[in-house]
Amino acid sequence: MAARVLFIGIACTVGLIAGETIGLELGIEEGGEGEVVGVKNHALHLPCRPTSPASVIWTHDGQQVYNDSRRFTAENGSLIITKVVHKRKGESDRGVYQCTVRNNFGAIISSPIKVIIAALAHEFSENPANTTIKEGEVLKLTCSIESSPPAKITWLRDDKPLPQNRRFILLDSGSLYIANIKKDDSGLYRCQATNAYIKKSRVSTGAEVVVDSFGNSGPHPVKFLNSSPPNNLTLREGTKTSIVCAVSGTPRPNLKWIKTKGFNSTRENGLNGNLITSNNGLIVLQIDKVTAEHAGSYSCVASHKFKDKTAVYKKVVNVVIQTAPTIVEAPKSQMYPAAKTVRIECEVRGLPNPKVIWYKNGKELNINGRIKQNSKELVLGGTVSQDTGIYQCFATSPAGVAWRAGRLVVNTSSDQPNPPTNLTCMTISPTQVNLSWAQEQQTDFKAFTVHYFPTEGGDELKEVAKNETFIVSKLQPFTNYTFYVRSYGKAASELSGSVFCKTGEAMPTGGPKVVASVTPYCIHVTWSPPPSSEARGSITEYKIQWKRANQSSTNFEKVPGTIKQYTIRDVIQNQEYMVRVIGATSLGWPDLSEDQAPWIRIKIPKHSSNPFPPPTMRLIAVNDTTIHVEWTYPEGIDIDGFKLYYGQLNSTDRTLLVLKKNVTDFHITHLDPSTWYEVEVKAFSGDVEGESCVESKSTREKVLFAPSLPMPISLEATSPSPHSINISWSLPSHHHSWNITHYTVLYNLLYAPTHNFTGKTVQTSNTSVQITGLAANTLYEFSVRAHGYNNQVSAVSSKIECKTLQEDVVENIKWRILNSTSIQVSWKGIKSASYYSIFYSLDPSAPLNLWHQENIYKNQTSAELTGLKSNHEYSLRVRGGSSSGTGPLSANVFFTLFADIDRPSNDENHQPSGSIQSDQFLGIVVGCAISILCILLCTASLLYKRSCSKNQGQISTNGNGQCSSELEMQALTQLVSKGSFPNGQANGMKHPLIINGGIPNGIVREKGVRITENPQRLEGECGSSRTTDEGDSLLSGPDPEMDNEETHMTTIGSSFLSKELPPDDGFHETSNLTPNW
Repeated sequence: MAARVLFIGIACTVGLIAGETIGLELGIEEGGEGEVVGVKNHALHLPCRPTSPASVIWTHDGQQVYNDSRRFTAENGSLIITKVVHKRKGESDRGVYQCTVRNNFGAIISSPIKVIIAALAHEFSENPANTTIKEGEVLKLTCSIESSPPAKITWLRDDKPLPQNRRFILLDSGSLYIANIKKDDSGLYRCQATNAYIKKSRVSTGAEVVVDSFGNSGPHPVKFLNSSPPNNLTLREGTKTSIVCAVSGTPRPNLKWIKTKGFNSTRENGLNGNLITSNNGLIVLQIDKVTAEHAGSYSCVASHKFKDKTAVYKKVVNVVIQTAPTIVEAPKSQMYPAAKTVRIECEVRGLPNPKVIWYKNGKELNINGRIKQNSKELVLGGTVSQDTGIYQCFATSPAGVAWRAGRLVVNTSSDQPNPPTNLTCMTISPTQVNLSWAQEQQTDFKAFTVHYFPTEGGDELKEVAKNETFIVSKLQPFTNYTFYVRSYGKAASELSGSVFCKTGEAMPTGGPKVVASVTPYCIHVTWSPPPSSEARGSITEYKIQWKRANQSSTNFEKVPGTIKQYTIRDVIQNQEYMVRVIGATSLGWPDLSEDQAPWIRIKIPKHSSNPFPPPTMRLIAVNDTTIHVEWTYPEGIDIDGFKLYYGQLNSTDRTLLVLKKNVTDFHITHLDPSTWYEVEVKAFSGDVEGESCVESKSTREKVLFAPSLPMPISLEATSPSPHSINISWSLPSHHHSWNITHYTVLYNLLYAPTHNFTGKTVQTSNTSVQITGLAANTLYEFSVRAHGYNNQVSAVSSKIECKTLQEDVVENIKWRILNSTSIQVSWKGIKSASYYSIFYSLDPSAPLNLWHQENIYKNQTSAELTGLKSNHEYSLRVRGGSSSGTGPLSANVFFTLFADIDRPSNDENHQPSGSIQSDQFLGIVVGCAISILCILLCTASLLYKRSCSKNQGQISTNGNGQCSSELEMQALTQLVSKGSFPNGQANGMKHPLIINGGIPNGIVREKGVRITENPQRLEGECGSSRTTDEGDSLLSGPDPEMDNEETHMTTIGSSFLSKELPPDDGFHETSNLTPNW
């Protein structure tokens, strides 16, 4: 029983996921007519037979056909055209027809039917050509004429039908082959084209065929004639075709076809068709009905035998068969609950790969948002009742059309809430849109889902909202989006109405595609706008940037967004230039990297073949209606004069002025204000025109002054440091600077400023200046204006861009201890610094002005810091500086100085800088001194032992508690480690031993010392003691035969490390006195 319940549960779950199968309830019977021929003034019937009662609507080229007396829909659904009409410039029944059948369940459309109008052209598009040929060779004659459907071609010789002879082979294409041609085949050949539908024929012009005698010229090698067979051949399944192989050669070669690749290629010949052969240099492979099995590679093999040698020639034909689409997995009719993801399958095959188009209820489905399509299925996400209908999968290719349909029913719940209403959207930024809507009160409300997708196409995304407003973020700038909302309670609502909003503009992320053409004198640049995904707005301006390959600064010119070309003049021959174009939106100019807007490299040619170089031309916008053109021309070149062309940019209308050779300037007047014009000046001599470079200039918007001084030219800019830029310029060669008093350099920070930077000016009397106090790694633009006496001024020069160098950060900082109050600091130098500042502080979080500062003004990369405190941690930072400003601070480096610099310290190894020679010498001296001292101590100890060994008498303590223990103290002294102990402890002992190991007068003054009665000690060797079995002292050794010094060391160590003390047979030192080591 449990297993049965489990099975039923699984079945119900699968049914819920897979959907309930239902019937399609609608269909169309088709006759398979893909193309129908209509004859003018005759009737035409187009069939459409629904499989169940349904209404029928016909369309012609996508437009509905309304019933009238000439065209109407019959009761059986067919379209009746009582009289076919076809006018070249008027009404025509030619085109594509489809019928749509509809009932209560939905609608489907039929396969398209193409109607062609029977016609035959008056003239042949190709007539046969006169030919002279040698006897025994193969002749091919061709002709063609436009005809619907294709005309039937027959051939006439001397206006009579051709004789019935296997040497004459006529193909369906209309080509005529004559194999082993003879003298009798000479004559006038014509082709006749007949269209049976309209019962008309046309005869071509005649072609005279002359057959010469063969003669006896010996053998000739094999040659494939008239591109037969072709290298590649594409055939459609179900058609009829012929593959011709024609060759020449003496003696006549033997021909055969072999299939070398594909179906049946392993069989002899491998052919699936009929062979027509005359064995006279011609062989035809005829296929009456092409199938997929005919695909593969075919070889026409010619065997040429002469005397005892046989030569084999081969030509391969690759045959591709186009197969009609077939639907392998058809859509199914199913029922689903709402808010589910539904997948409608449709897997197709064919060659070439068919294109799949989905229709819903006879209308092409918009694949967007929650509706997605992949190679095998249609996916509907979050289904609603509006998704109910009949879905058709159409597979189309050049080989044909196939379709299948399935019905989808989406059931809604009785608990379904009403959809949100009054949905509105408002753009608030390039990436955000604010949505608001209204929702009826409902007790079981849970949440809203906000759905959105790009209107032009893209995936749908959704967000969950709790309130009736929501800000959608992370959108693409300047993009149309579609939004709708659903509410959720116990079930999901239907979709709200959709709204459309376009996000705001942003700055471009890519540049236009640039194409440049070059002459020895100029570069003509054209470009196309960047793609919308990179433009991210309407391009209002373009900036053309150019520079020499080794130039630091960048020349540029700005043009309106409607202009897509510009000419760069005054280039240097045999130099390499770099050019790029960037665009700006209403939000300004982007700072694009070279990857986003790449530079193109252009090499200027050295010379030109034209004897007349272009004039050196300058354009000055005098006012809002006048442009002044001035030019110079090299001396020594004989010319007749100049031709001046001008016109509005992007316009084909141009005005030509012919000027005398002594004219070197001209005012173009009566122009439109604020309009771009292009001007071209050419030298000419007779009918020969010289080179030219077109230059563009815009008239002024409003005239504020009339420039009376020459405009500075040839601006150059370089950045010697991160905070300065050098600017230089010159005047035109034919002007002098005697009437110029000074220059004004105008500069401005490009792109988005971070320090509220406004335009600034610098004045100088020289033709160069250094601008300081600039931000590092920042792009600036510069221009120059000349000033003279009596308030004379020049026009502002062309602008130039230059970027300051990136600031150098001091790196690789090292330090080492010199003594307890000093360290030596070193670092890696940087090019831009003329001095260094060292900052150090005990508080790394303190403001920089409270840190200690040391400035190194010489070109040094090391310094000593003195007067430091021991046992304190310092923070250290270094930065470089120059006359133009200071660089960034380095990262924090921490160091500590200990009071005893002889103690091992991690600091000494933290940033090693290498020990100097004096430190090494000091270490050697100290080591040697310690070694000598140890040797002397050992020698003295041995001598003392020998002197003490002579005394062997026993001494009784008699209870006075005294014992001689100088040697014991020597042993204890050797246990002390180097250095002091803050708590006075050594080896775990809380109290030091009593001085000299004895208790004066047997009295303990500070703490009680328990002494056993009559402690007997047998004193043998100096410093060695033995006790009787009655007691054991804390200082007694376990083995009386051991060396005295070793015995005392072992006893002390074991006593001090033991957790439990031995029996109180001796005495215990409990004094707090610290040994005086």
